[in-house]
Amino acid sequence: MAFTVKSFDQILADMIAYIVANSSQISDVTPGSVIRSFCEGAGLAIEELYVAAYLGFRRYLGDIPAVVFDFGRKGGVKATAAVVFSRVASSGDVTLLAGTRLLTVSGIRFILDSDTDILDGNTDSNSTQVTAEEVGVLYNISATTLTIIEDPVAGVDSVTNALAATGGVSEETDFQYKKRFKAYIEGLGRSNIAGVIAGALSVEGIVSASLTEHFPVVSNPPSLQSGLATTLDVVGGTLIDSNALFETNLVNPGHTIVNMTDGSIATVLTVDSQIQLTHSILTDGSNDDWEVNDVYKVYNNNVNAHLYVDDGSALGISVAKLLEVTEVIDGDGTEDNPGYRSAGVNIAVAAPSAVPTDVDITIVPLTGVDSDQVETDVTTALTDYVNNLGIGEFIIYNKLVEVCMAIYGVTDCDVTDPVANVSISDSQVGRLGTVSVTFS
Repeated sequence: MAFTVKSFDQILADMIAYIVANSSQISDVTPGSVIRSFCEGAGLAIEELYVAAYLGFRRYLGDIPAVVFDFGRKGGVKATAAVVFSRVASSGDVTLLAGTRLLTVSGIRFILDSDTDILDGNTDSNSTQVTAEEVGVLYNISATTLTIIEDPVAGVDSVTNALAATGGVSEETDFQYKKRFKAYIEGLGRSNIAGVIAGALSVEGIVSASLTEHFPVVSNPPSLQSGLATTLDVVGGTLIDSNALFETNLVNPGHTIVNMTDGSIATVLTVDSQIQLTHSILTDGSNDDWEVNDVYKVYNNNVNAHLYVDDGSALGISVAKLLEVTEVIDGDGTEDNPGYRSAGVNIAVAAPSAVPTDVDITIVPLTGVDSDQVETDVTTALTDYVNNLGIGEFIIYNKLVEVCMAIYGVTDCDVTDPVANVSISDSQVGRLGTVSVTFS
């Protein structure tokens, strides 16, 4: 039988009916009578208990199986950014205290982490970290958008973030939580596909993962050399890293190069110098080329599978987070960290390649609404939908329409780009590109 919440009127009626049916001494139950007043007071308290029980069941009943396994929800991560405060004058010291609040034009708030100064003779402060007020991907704001000092400081005229804010991860949704718990249960043996994915998802900040097996295997870990490409190569046949030591680290022909940024793979043909390798043309990636700051690794053993992990960041997962996942998957042989891969199996952890998707939309607004606010709300909602999609999840055209139609002030809309679902492979993740809003 389903749990039903009784209203105050129903509770009071039941109590009065019971008293009338079971007591010959109490005859006055009219409004204002003593016994009815007692019933009304008790009825209000009982109604609150009904509502609290209902809400509790709705919120926590689905968590009970997971609680048995001590399997908690992820609470999300706050984004951080670096800002510089500026002034027109240059004389005297000015101090900005920790806790100073900053805003974007759209009202996204960040908090100054620690005290910072603009010293005498300077017009700018040192670069200082600020942290988002709340968790979530919406706080991964673009560069030069954090421009409002909500708590004005005398002598300070402006603030800006030269680089985008990063690291924000939304609180785990019910869908993500249940999906991760399912993978956890299916992967209790650890070494199967579900187990490896569950291991990756156990890392704080990782919101989705996928595993691609290789038959036959490809050459890979442990890595002999890792770093960042420092020269563009659109052909994808030469890797140059001005900070590398390829000869010192014994990189040889036949070793495998993996572009961790786009998932492409190649084989070393010649070691040209400490900083340059010639290799076969990159394949099986999203771009199959070298771009400046592409992350790479050079391996000399076999790789049985690639594990792609994502943290929801619009700028892509950090190398540090990839290494953190690798440590969890490989383990260290201890009881606390036994790892997830089988003996003799090598798993390379990589970042999925982002598929930026521009959205062009024509909106019919409600008469009298602020069109600028509608545009901001639509962009925010689209960002929340697309940038929270996991690896391999398609961007659904009808969902784009649904998200826009849910915004107050939108009476109709027409999404003209994309024109259909955007396909995303198991080594890719969808990300929102430029949103163009037109009103008609």
